[in-house]
Amino acid sequence: MLGDHTAFYSDILTMETATDQYYIIGNDTVNTTLRSPPWQSTSLWSNGNDSGNTSTAVGMNSTQNPSIAIQILYRIHLGAIPATAIVGTIGNLLAFFTFISKPLRRTSCSLYLAARSMSDTGFLLSLLATWIGDATTFQLYHRDGICQIVLFLTYFCGFLSVWLVVLITVENYIRICHPFTVARFCTVQKAKGFILALCIIGVILYHFPLWLSAVMEFPGGKRYCNYIQKYITITRVFTFGDMLLTLVIPSIAIILLMVGITYSLITSLKRQKRLKQNSERVKSQRSNGKKAGGSSPQAKVTKMLFAVSFIFLVLNLPSHAVRLRVLILTYEGEPQKPNLDQMLQVIFQILYYLSFAVNLGVYLACGDNFRKVFLDKYVSCVLRSKYMRRKSEVSHTSFTNIRLEAAEPMKEEETSLIT
Repeated sequence: MLGDHTAFYSDILTMETATDQYYIIGNDTVNTTLRSPPWQSTSLWSNGNDSGNTSTAVGMNSTQNPSIAIQILYRIHLGAIPATAIVGTIGNLLAFFTFISKPLRRTSCSLYLAARSMSDTGFLLSLLATWIGDATTFQLYHRDGICQIVLFLTYFCGFLSVWLVVLITVENYIRICHPFTVARFCTVQKAKGFILALCIIGVILYHFPLWLSAVMEFPGGKRYCNYIQKYITITRVFTFGDMLLTLVIPSIAIILLMVGITYSLITSLKRQKRLKQNSERVKSQRSNGKKAGGSSPQAKVTKMLFAVSFIFLVLNLPSHAVRLRVLILTYEGEPQKPNLDQMLQVIFQILYYLSFAVNLGVYLACGDNFRKVFLDKYVSCVLRSKYMRRKSEVSHTSFTNIRLEAAEPMKEEETSLIT
């Protein structure tokens, strides 16, 4: 998670000393190492070149100079975090208020997507707070209270986001593979119950950062939010549990459901093709198909839900795969070196962050109803306000002209009376 990384070693520490403290904590929200800043994923480089810090990344010798490729990657990664967090937060908030608007909030899938927008927002804000604390001189994250809250929110929001995608995929599976049970299972009340249950489970499972983490002092007087070393065994247990809950089980569930959805869609397309081969029933089949497509929004809803699940897998699986590899190598005792695998992990982590930030683009591209409501809520509202303002100005100008025209004859009468 976000805070698995924050304390630094000084240059006098050797690679062997650092390797003893090389642990993987959390679910890879920023970094997979303990004792390195979030933008130093898997100890690829030394962080002291620009900030004046003389610390060395974990697992890397202080005498080793990073390559040009790693330095470029560092710059990209350092700038991608705040950009992704800020843009993603704005997009998620716009999506949230769109989903809870009257035209959309009557469906269960809208509630799932609205809840995911808020959980992704919480994750991105925690990510931004961690970046500010590690990449700037303002130590926002490395303070007691804020340290524990940010760590908790990253675990909690990450858990919610993953399992909300699972619920969204389940609902899409029901809509496509078992359409006659939609009215029974895909209801607003059930969606509210599932969301509340996930929140309660998340709080129960991920309260441990509140008592396993603290702000500690390191050589040079630096203070960093980190996990308490005497609880590192317990933290490892939570690490593997978190990996199962946010990586293994959800990924398997989503992949299996996507396979079932794809198979059902292919079967449906083949059935339609066979029906069209009957020349006597072509017109009736086409007309019925057009009526069904125009009267029911099911096809539009399932298309957007399928896109949400697919994009989630595309952006998450690469990071999870590399992270799993690093985890295995770490616990086998193999030293980490700045190689291609580690560079790929940084790139895949950027993709992982994007999975929390690109939701609005996915909804606008694949959700016809969402796009219509969004444009009416935000774009049309702005245009209407400009139109009303312009109309008001025109009316005011016309009224002023009328008063001036009416005043001119009066002036002439007054002049004649005086003369």
